[in-house]
Amino acid sequence: MGVFRLAEALVLNWASGRIDVVDNRATTKLYAYWKQLDDRSDADERGMLYRRVLGKGQSQMLSRMVANDGFQPLWSNLMGEIATFIDKSERLESGLSDSSSVSMGPITQSIRELQYNLTEYCTGMAFVQAHEIYKQLQSAFDVLRDPDIVANFGGPMRRNMWTVIADLSKEDFGQSLPIGPLLRVAVDGNRIYQIVADFDGVLSADGLRTLVEAGESYIINSSVIDNQMGDGEPTYASDEDTDMDSFSDDAFEDEFADA
Repeated sequence: MGVFRLAEALVLNWASGRIDVVDNRATTKLYAYWKQLDDRSDADERGMLYRRVLGKGQSQMLSRMVANDGFQPLWSNLMGEIATFIDKSERLESGLSDSSSVSMGPITQSIRELQYNLTEYCTGMAFVQAHEIYKQLQSAFDVLRDPDIVANFGGPMRRNMWTVIADLSKEDFGQSLPIGPLLRVAVDGNRIYQIVADFDGVLSADGLRTLVEAGESYIINSSVIDNQMGDGEPTYASDEDTDMDSFSDDAFEDEFADA
């Protein structure tokens, strides 16, 4: 979603006078963020962490760092096993299958493999960096959701932090973001991570149901994102695609409170 670069763009727009904010609380917040720009993790630092722990992106890494190239295939395998489980369950329920039950063994095996992988690669400074980046994310949200800032964006019927993010992305980077699917992938992905992290060899019925529901939603919304953003070129989604009204400004805090 580019929250970090969008928050920075917003602050720089304010500093240059392109955005006029009159509330003292908001200006104090913007000025504090501006003063701390050089102290925040930059895109290269975040990119190195993403690639080292999750195998995401193509960021240049330091000489002693090793990218987790095994994570993405293991994650895709888990998503594939969830999709297979859904398909077999639906066939069983509709009477199209001769089986009497559907095994969740392949899913639990995929979870174990992800656990082993993340245990190996989520080491060293990664924990400190993750907490630091999360705090910086909250700081960026705090700026983007400020009522006086939100008032500068969007139409009269729909104004919130996601409106600011959508409008900034269009105005400053020429890209229309599928906000709704991006939020769903973030929320559902976090739920899956939590299940993987807490897995102790046994997956309860409730845990399996939560995993399958989150996995199905993740797969569907990832497909939407890939269709709109996969080629790396700016895309121009309709307002319906963003579905910003489905999420409050506190959507991430509500879902990531225990992360």
